[in-house]
Amino acid sequence: STSITINSNTLLSYVELTGRHNIFSYTLGSGLYHNYISDSSVGTRSYLDNYSIGKWRLSGLGKFSMDGTISYSPQFPPMAALSDIYMTVDDLAASKGNPSLRPSSTLDTEMNINFSHKEFSSYLRLDVSQIWDPILSNTFYEDNRYVTQSQNGKRHLSYSLGANLQYRKFCGDDFSFGVSLSGELRFQDSRIDQRHRYNLRNCLNLIQ
Repeated sequence: STSITINSNTLLSYVELTGRHNIFSYTLGSGLYHNYISDSSVGTRSYLDNYSIGKWRLSGLGKFSMDGTISYSPQFPPMAALSDIYMTVDDLAASKGNPSLRPSSTLDTEMNINFSHKEFSSYLRLDVSQIWDPILSNTFYEDNRYVTQSQNGKRHLSYSLGANLQYRKFCGDDFSFGVSLSGELRFQDSRIDQRHRYNLRNCLNLIQ
């Protein structure tokens, strides 16, 4: 048998600024992520990347309000995915790591328009997400087994447009009822080895 020693340490140095001016409020934050991995099977790895986030809100617009968030964050490869050790699951399946994995980074942007009037409330939400070098799972056939291994894709892009309309009626202090109607349209484009995979989805829910 083989003895493997794994150590991992993550350090985040972060600073945040919060402010308000009339109807506009905001929060800005930024920091540095340092991730250190020591694995007796693949050696040591050290990653340094930025984490930043910004939030804003417009209030005092009568029945309407607006808010949004934009963030940039890294994702470091998990230790198990970096170790190039062949692990047999059963007679047909196995898995192994990939020492050449790179960290991925994600940029998320979200904006909401909110409305509220008496028993009615609603929102319209736009969400855009882009991932560079996404860490994905790949399965291939090798040595008479289906082997699963993590790999970096080229890019993953996602757009989402959602809306909600809700009616809620309060009848005294102990009873209320409501109806919520929601819808979402999502578009995803995953680019792996110059190939594109598209997914277009919409859903409509009636919740009572």
